Amino acid sequence: MKIKIILLILLLLTVPAWAYLTELGLAPYQTAVGARPLGLAGAFVSIADDVNAAFFNPGGMPWAKGITLNYKDSGNISAGQAYPTGYGQTLGLGIIKSEVNFPFSGTREANFSSNILMASAATKLPGLPNLGLGINLKTFIGATLKRTGDPDRTASGFEVDLGGLYHVNPWLNLGVSAQNVLPGDTIIRWDNGSSEATPQVIHIGLGAKLIGDVKSPLYLEGNEFFLSSDFELNENRPGAVALGGEWAIANTYFLRSGFYMRENRNAVSLGAGYRQSSWGLDLAYYTEPQSGNQSAYFSVLYFPMEWAFEIKPTKTYKPISLADPLSDLYPPDELSTYDDRIWVRGKAKPGVEVYINDRRIFVDENLKFAVQLPLNPGKNLILIDSYYEDGKLSVTRRVFRRPKVVIKEEKDLEKELKRAKTKEEKAQLIDKFKNLEEGKDKLEALVTLGVVEVSPEADFSLEAPVTRGELCTWLVKAAHYPLPRVTNDLFRDVKKDDALAPFIKAVVDRQLMSGFADQTFKPQAPVSAEEAEKIFGKFGVTPR
Repeated sequence: MKIKIILLILLLLTVPAWAYLTELGLAPYQTAVGARPLGLAGAFVSIADDVNAAFFNPGGMPWAKGITLNYKDSGNISAGQAYPTGYGQTLGLGIIKSEVNFPFSGTREANFSSNILMASAATKLPGLPNLGLGINLKTFIGATLKRTGDPDRTASGFEVDLGGLYHVNPWLNLGVSAQNVLPGDTIIRWDNGSSEATPQVIHIGLGAKLIGDVKSPLYLEGNEFFLSSDFELNENRPGAVALGGEWAIANTYFLRSGFYMRENRNAVSLGAGYRQSSWGLDLAYYTEPQSGNQSAYFSVLYFPMEWAFEIKPTKTYKPISLADPLSDLYPPDELSTYDDRIWVRGKAKPGVEVYINDRRIFVDENLKFAVQLPLNPGKNLILIDSYYEDGKLSVTRRVFRRPKVVIKEEKDLEKELKRAKTKEEKAQLIDKFKNLEEGKDKLEALVTLGVVEVSPEADFSLEAPVTRGELCTWLVKAAHYPLPRVTNDLFRDVKKDDALAPFIKAVVDRQLMSGFADQTFKPQAPVSAEEAEKIFGKFGVTPR
């Protein structure tokens, strides 16, 4: 008898006690969230073109970017992010808080709540830019099962999803997602020492843009219709089929509907969406596959325009064969602005890929693109490349970020204007302001080009005399002379370690200026009008 008892105890220690979640028909690592996919009844595997891709098919993430926040109720909230690295890869991070309540076994009830942390990575394969592959790593950071009449149980564990998305052509997609692929029956570990496996699920999706641009089967200006399908193969349950359709109007307003079927359970979902260039809103009304409850789902999305998709290719391209591939380009060349950021936008012809400063930019369904770039003080060069088939065309835009220079004369005039009492006095001062603006504009241009340096702490005066040392620095910077190496003292008052020494040597070597008979240069002495006329005359410029 003792031997039988010992054998029974050993058997209980080596075999999982109960497959709690499988017994209830629950999917423990469920990541199907997001109002847009749920409005399509979950038929999103073949679309997967926004931040929701990680939740349904990580293979679509190389074409996705942005941040999403999803809400159903206080027990069902999720957030996700897809960040393109610029090298054809995208990294993602998501957290899903979910709670499911439903009856089982007569009058008994079950409640399963979990928090899932998910990290994602995806890439386009080299040489196959239309194929994306991705992976999700999922782990519980808290999971609790409550059943009427049974003690509460907490669980831990991790799982892996794999996904792929193939753009067969501009209007046809094929998607595959394999969820919970890790082998073994210890993926979920319960606090009582038992464990269970996670049911493996495979989704196969086929999607087609039936109405759209000139490369779609049917062209309807300003409208698109995408039909998607999803075939689910579940290890522990009968398979399921989902169909979804999305109608886009002017790429701004979206109407969605879907149909889900498993065994004798059928469900219809409805959805709507609104998009702007950098943000969007989605709403869905659907039936939950596990509990059969009807629910509303809301999502807010944000698409940072400065997040680029990929770095431009390095291979050699022939000139582009398409006339005027880009139009409505902004900014114009040689633009001056005080702003520290600037919008670069335009419109591309169908099939044209756009890169700005070597980073691919998203072109929307209306063929428009827009991205906000930071501007450095001074000169900024913006390179806009357009690619069409095997051709390339490059356009450059020079943008000058001007500093806001405050000069002494301007401050003085503002004080006088406040004290002025008569209309005549105010009119005279306003005229002086206008004349001052012309000189200030030229000064800001020189500061922008790096010729003149103005310290924010010091008052700059247009009427103050220019010293010989200052003029040397201006001449060198304006003419882009290289700074020579100074190994010996240049003059009695210009030592080799003087900050002005390289500028003075560059000017003296070119015989633009010279020292005095007493072997001094006098860098702090003001430049006389006659001296300035001689110096600028060598450049063909008459100073005023």
